Amino acid sequence: MTRQYDKLLFLTGLFAMTEVHIGGFIAISEIAIFIIAPFVFLQDSESLRRDGFGKFLLLSFLCVIGCVISSTLNATPFPFFARGIAATYSIFAGVVCMHRLLRDDFGRIRFFFVGYALSIVINIFAFQRGSARHAYDTALISFSAMEATANSVLFWSSRLPYWLYLPFIGWFPKTPFFYAVGAPFCVAIVSLLASGGSGRAAALTAFVTACLILFLGKERNLFFKRRSRTFLIVLLATIVPFAAGRAYSFSVKKGMLGEAAIKKYETQTKEGSSAIDILKRGRSEFFIGLYAACRRPIVGYGPWAIDKEGIVGDYMAKHGLSDDYADYERRLSLGRMFVVPSHSCIVGFWTWYGILGLTLWIYILYLCWKTVSLYYTCYYPWFGCVATMIPIVVWDAFFSPFGNRVMMGLFFSMCLYLKAVYEQRIPPGGMCAINRLPVTHP
Repeated sequence: MTRQYDKLLFLTGLFAMTEVHIGGFIAISEIAIFIIAPFVFLQDSESLRRDGFGKFLLLSFLCVIGCVISSTLNATPFPFFARGIAATYSIFAGVVCMHRLLRDDFGRIRFFFVGYALSIVINIFAFQRGSARHAYDTALISFSAMEATANSVLFWSSRLPYWLYLPFIGWFPKTPFFYAVGAPFCVAIVSLLASGGSGRAAALTAFVTACLILFLGKERNLFFKRRSRTFLIVLLATIVPFAAGRAYSFSVKKGMLGEAAIKKYETQTKEGSSAIDILKRGRSEFFIGLYAACRRPIVGYGPWAIDKEGIVGDYMAKHGLSDDYADYERRLSLGRMFVVPSHSCIVGFWTWYGILGLTLWIYILYLCWKTVSLYYTCYYPWFGCVATMIPIVVWDAFFSPFGNRVMMGLFFSMCLYLKAVYEQRIPPGGMCAINRLPVTHP
């Protein structure tokens, strides 16, 4: 069974970023996960409960119920309802399947990441992600998407890190410490400089990864007192974004990021240059969605809801740029319909699925905090994964839509397993440790 699960995890990673169109774009791995998850859940319900996965699975299932309620009350068209159900169900199904695949041996997680690194190469040429294709392009091979991907300034910053990170994600104890720190730091610099400033999120998350490994990554540092770790993490969370913002402003003003970055920066600071002003204009979807969610905090609007209440216009009139608001009115006069923005996991789930969607993501953020401040000490070989993925998940929670769902399912399972080890529900390394079973890898 060990070798079989090794292969299954590799195949899951191999097809995690290759997508086909079935009503909407969906990863090939997800299709299998969606189908087998109910059967795995029925077989593993007792071990899921013993391992402490029950609360998370309940909240994810309630989020599915929230989608049904919100879609029914808002008369959501069936195609949008089906896509909304897929998004919520993917969390439940992904965690259930990853629980089965990792339970007896935590070390096999490396097979997933090897497959995943290959997957992001395959989807350059075939089975490209929906975000890389035009809405009408459902071919298995899209040459326009291939050309756009290869010519994108974010090409290297979005794909190369997965290969650079692979040694310390899969084999952290054996990876030289200077490499584990240096690789994400180099990715941060390249993401910022090579993209002309458009890779700011990738640069920030990579820099946070480098800081976490630098300050917490040595094995002897994993057993700081909890109070000391908490203080250090809060300090990093306070200083790093501020320092990154200052560094970005300095780089743009000195012309280090090119003309495109200068124009973008001047546009965002034309009517105010404070950090909150730049954030409101650079990530306006988050604030518009938050404004919308506060108007319907319990039920929400349903998936991909049309903005029938003029929420986008209200926000842009108060906080947007005058040019952007004029462009909004022009498109509105031409009959353009706007969707309630949801470019954020936590705000998107709250806006779409109501209070049940918000509750799930509050628990996810709580789980992230406990993992990075406490649970990560329970299994040292996973620290590279934790340091790499938590900054991305936290950023996505606030400023990116919910995507990469197979990887998300793996991450949530990792956090829950670390929690289970901390609570002594399962031994470090998986059940093979308590059963004294030999763990063999090809």
